[in-house]
Amino acid sequence: MAKGGAGKVYFVLYLAVILELLIIIVERDEAEEHLIQKQKETMQIVESILSQLQTGSGTDGISTQPKDEITLQEPGMQVSDGPKIRQDRTYLIEVGVTDVSDADNTKAAAAEMEEAELNDKIRTLIRLANVRELQYQVFFHPSKSDGQSPYFPGDDAFDTLTLQNVGDIVGDRIDGEFWRLQAVRQLDLDVDATEDWKHPVYQAEYVATNSIGDINQFAPQEAVRADSVFRYSDALTDTLAAKNNGSYEKRVFQVHFKAPNKPGWYKLRFFSRTNKILGVTGPTVVEEMSDDQKVNVGVVQLKVKELKSVRKELGKRLEGLNIPSADDLAAKSDEAETEGDRLRLVKEFDEALKEANEQLKIMDANGQLVGERSLESMQSQVKLYGYIAKLLAPGLSNYFDQNRASKEIDIRVIKPPVNIAQPFVNLAPEGYYGFDKLVPSFTFNSGPYQGNNEPTAEVIDEFGNAIGVSIKTHGRSVADAGSDMAVADKGKTRSYLGTIEKQLEPGKYTVRVTQRNQGKEAVEEVGLEVFETGLTEQSMNAMQVRLNNLLFGEKLVIDVEPLSGLVIPADQFRIYPSLDVDAQRAPVRGLNYRLDLPANAKTAAVRIAWVSPYNGEEIDIMPEEQGPIKQGPPIIQTGQIQTSVDGNSARKFKVKVRNIVAKPDFAFVDLGETGNISNLEPMELAGEAEGSAPGFAVVSTTIEDDGDGTYSVIFELEGRAPSGVKEITGDVSVSVLSRLRNPKNGAVSDPASAKVATSFTYELPRSTRGPGGGPPPRRR
Repeated sequence: MAKGGAGKVYFVLYLAVILELLIIIVERDEAEEHLIQKQKETMQIVESILSQLQTGSGTDGISTQPKDEITLQEPGMQVSDGPKIRQDRTYLIEVGVTDVSDADNTKAAAAEMEEAELNDKIRTLIRLANVRELQYQVFFHPSKSDGQSPYFPGDDAFDTLTLQNVGDIVGDRIDGEFWRLQAVRQLDLDVDATEDWKHPVYQAEYVATNSIGDINQFAPQEAVRADSVFRYSDALTDTLAAKNNGSYEKRVFQVHFKAPNKPGWYKLRFFSRTNKILGVTGPTVVEEMSDDQKVNVGVVQLKVKELKSVRKELGKRLEGLNIPSADDLAAKSDEAETEGDRLRLVKEFDEALKEANEQLKIMDANGQLVGERSLESMQSQVKLYGYIAKLLAPGLSNYFDQNRASKEIDIRVIKPPVNIAQPFVNLAPEGYYGFDKLVPSFTFNSGPYQGNNEPTAEVIDEFGNAIGVSIKTHGRSVADAGSDMAVADKGKTRSYLGTIEKQLEPGKYTVRVTQRNQGKEAVEEVGLEVFETGLTEQSMNAMQVRLNNLLFGEKLVIDVEPLSGLVIPADQFRIYPSLDVDAQRAPVRGLNYRLDLPANAKTAAVRIAWVSPYNGEEIDIMPEEQGPIKQGPPIIQTGQIQTSVDGNSARKFKVKVRNIVAKPDFAFVDLGETGNISNLEPMELAGEAEGSAPGFAVVSTTIEDDGDGTYSVIFELEGRAPSGVKEITGDVSVSVLSRLRNPKNGAVSDPASAKVATSFTYELPRSTRGPGGGPPPRRR
């Protein structure tokens, strides 16, 4: 489905609001001539963008024929003078681009432009007027439905889906099977090799890094020999432009398709990337960009300086909202290494804009948005802020809806209703798998069923020993040969479930299925891998550590890896999380989950199981493990301690250590809440106080509560100064403890501890000094 169709409506709303804002600012500051001029320039920017959007450029996606049907040719169906059944098709894919015919003044401007500037303009026109890349993907589903094709996920699913290998699964299981990837080929625009925007050059047929499988198996041999399975057509594009009064608003590509000898549904998906909107390419920090650098919205060019002006004005209007930083977006976009990283960056930025809009709704409900700061006006400005931020972030303009589109062709491939005597077996091409604590099973199709020719199966171990397999069809025993259902199935393909007669040790095996029919037989083999039941040691240890360190208000992070590694898809596993106050939670599909730990719970537990895709049986790969939920401790800070000494005696003085701080800020007490000073338990001393000073020792240690979570420790020292000493220098240390009481449930945390250690200097009172620094001599 083509994206971006609603773009004009949104941007007209955004820019109309900004235009109104700028008019108000101009009227307010009309006494300042330079500010008036600045606002006029900014309004011209807005009008330029608005004018371009109103032309409709950038809203066309891909268009092509949506549905087709091909009948497979069976041996003996065609005779030399009979009708021919064509099994190949040619599809035309039209991809909308920016029409630059009216903006191409390069010949007239050549004499006035520097060579570098002219070349830059030509490259910009080439990029705007052509499809940057077009990817051709082939998927297959064995459904025999004669109506609509099985459900296929939308474009959003492909934003996070990585297609790497033939057989990769797309979407959920439908009618017992999945859509599976068959092949991918991609055409990429070669800007350097293209001399003018009308006649683009694409890299030789495909880019190896974006090619999966063999696309030629889905094309007629004449197209393969002519190297024209998937290509751009200059002639068809020129013809289409001629019909459109010379406007090159679309580019035409050709695909030659021929169905393989395998009935079912084929989906040809085309995904395009264009350059209808060209944002900046660098550097990463907005303030360091050249003010003269340009971006393109269609054929309208805007300078970074102009966009900064609009962005600055928006920043003033949106001050006080928690909007994400456009500068951070620009910096992070340049640091992103993969397309997936950049896509996640865009999604995170859009989520932050949504949160800002939610904040506006709350402000509106509280009566804070009135007059020119209406909810609709402010939300429109948030959207425009996000649009400009992406234009100023290197490479992120690629992710505008106007630059991406997709289209699908559904092709139903059928075999004619004729009796096929040749037996066949269809096993899962990727093989089967299971765990050693569950009796393995597998599903397959075979036929044609004639009422008395059920298939047979066996499993072969690595030593060549055969292990028996029982077979059922449609959930019934093979003894149903005389049933009404068996009669109705005659001549058709049947789906079977094979169950091995015993549990198997971990290892690799071979599944062998034989289908016989009227003296002929078909034998197919595929691998079966049995894994040890459980999680990897690292995963299991990590889960036990997490379960032993659960804190109120935090989350139990469940992120595990079974011993099957990546062989078994994650969506076949189930996580059963529970709390003692909520033990009936629904299972979670996958191997990752975050369980909230509220203050009203005492324990959390988790069990992880695998559900066989063949028979629905379930086996625990991690039996239930549980752990107590505790209160997190506060934080003790001693980095800002201060020391003072008090005394007027040569035998006794006190050392006071102040600014020992206990903070509950990061100790959660419940979901969405943190502790405060009132939840702190009184600070305690731990261990014995130690002191090191010539002639003195610590005789007592006390704690004073100074309020607001701040404490002091007072050391009292007694002794006698050595002869001749005028001041005492030494060290004292002691450990302090602090606990936090949860106000929701009264739970007290384990103690947080810190060691208070400091040095001091005590100057002996003059009145107490004697010869050599000791007490004064007695008078006689």
